[in-house]
Amino acid sequence: MADSVDVLSTLKLVYTIYALAVISIIAWYAYRIIQDGESKGPIKPAMFWTYVVALVTIGTGLHFLT
Repeated sequence: MADSVDVLSTLKLVYTIYALAVISIIAWYAYRIIQDGESKGPIKPAMFWTYVVALVTIGTGLHFLT
């Protein structure tokens, strides 16, 4: 059986990874906005929303499990 300290340590790790994933989408979006010209092309809405839906699904799953 898992000790509560072990569970808390694992939750800290999981939520840290999740928070970094959320921060990465903000950073990616900001980076794409400040690019000069159209060399990189526009941000594709399908890719953005796929990432957002994945984060929401994972986040909801984490909250249900805890």
